[in-house]
Amino acid sequence: MKRALTVLFLSFLATSLIATSYALAASLSLTNAIFSIHPEIDRTLNVSSHQGITGSVTIANVSPVCSITGSAPATGPDLIITSSNGRIQVVALNWTLQNRCELIAPFQVRLSPGTYSLNLSSCSYMGCRVLPITFVVVPGVFTPARINIVTGIY
Repeated sequence: MKRALTVLFLSFLATSLIATSYALAASLSLTNAIFSIHPEIDRTLNVSSHQGITGSVTIANVSPVCSITGSAPATGPDLIITSSNGRIQVVALNWTLQNRCELIAPFQVRLSPGTYSLNLSSCSYMGCRVLPITFVVVPGVFTPARINIVTGIY
C-alpha cells in the first residue's frame, strides 16, 4: 500500500511538472508573473519598464514665417536607436507643428542597460551634423535625451 501511494504521488508530481513546464514555455506573461518579484521587469526581454530614454526632438525653424496658430499634427523623421553591439531600433515619432514654425516630437523608449546612439532618419538640415548623439542607459533610470536641430531658416 505504501509503495502504491509513493508511485501515485510521484506520477502526480511528474505530470504536474510537465504541465507547468509546458504552460511556462507557452506563456511569456505567465513566466513573468511566476518568476518576477518585481512585475515591472519583463524577464522575457530583459527590459525594465523603468529604464531607457525619455525626451524630445525639436526641429526649428521649418518656415521663414512663424505665427501664433497653435499646434497641428505633422510628419517628420523617425528616431533611430543603435546599441553598442549594432542592433538598430526604429521608433516612429508623434510629431506636432507648433505655430507653423517648429516640429516637436516627445519620446520615451524602454531599453536594456548599455550604450546607445540616437539619430534621425532622413535628416538633411544643417543642424543634423550634431547627430548621432551617444548616451548610456543605467538600470532603473530613464536617461534624458534632447535633440535640437537648427535648420538655418530665419
